[in-house]
Amino acid sequence: MKVGLVSDLHLETHEDIVTDSNLLEMLPSGADVIVLAGDCTTGNELPALVKRVRELAGAQVVAIAGNHEAYYQDL
Repeated sequence: MKVGLVSDLHLETHEDIVTDSNLLEMLPSGADVIVLAGDCTTGNELPALVKRVRELAGAQVVAIAGNHEAYYQDL
């Protein structure tokens, strides 16, 4: 099993310019599981990002919240 790790994408600051193509370039290729290890987006957007990464990479996705995921989260 190949595990890929991605963190600190900070997509919340670039969400209007992140296309599927350039997001795929940021992801580890050939991974069976991709770990989003915090600070990838805001908390409200994390479920959508997990789904998007799963569909683009064809891999299972595990998301771990960082401090940026706590920003703007509905509690």
